[in-house]
Amino acid sequence: MTPQQPLAEVFGYPLADQSVRAVAARKNRLCPFNNKVPNCTKDKAKNPLGVCSVYHDNAPVITCPIRFRENWQITSDAANFFFGADVAWSSLTEIRLNDAYGKSAGNIDVVSKLALKNVEPGKIADVGVHKGYAYLAAWGGETCKYNGVHVVDVRNPAAPKEVSFVQAKEGS
Repeated sequence: MTPQQPLAEVFGYPLADQSVRAVAARKNRLCPFNNKVPNCTKDKAKNPLGVCSVYHDNAPVITCPIRFRENWQITSDAANFFFGADVAWSSLTEIRLNDAYGKSAGNIDVVSKLALKNVEPGKIADVGVHKGYAYLAAWGGETCKYNGVHVVDVRNPAAPKEVSFVQAKEGS
């Protein structure tokens, strides 16, 4: 049976849901899916539509990125894919990524931070991860003293540890 209209969820609840919570969410434009603020922020509109999902081929399809945060399922799946199911992880905050023109290219969640030894701010050029270790290429500086690769144990992403620094040969 094809729905008469395309909206599956509005402000977190199916349209047919007339429970106290659903009515309050729609009335107050509240987002129940772990949004940083309680209000729906879709498109930063003053009067957001609050559409979380729509019907496609008779099944609801999520349209709002905040909706993916329910029970942290997408984050859990991504962490398990990248770090393995046996690794403890934590999502702490979100940072905006800008493109080469300073425009927003999207946001990512920060899992943890680590202050590296012997690195100048802004001088990490590349990052690669393999079998639980991150390899961060450092460059620059007047003396090139800190050019090389920082090796970081990221098997526990919430608590990374720098395990080594491989200094590059002078002039390389």
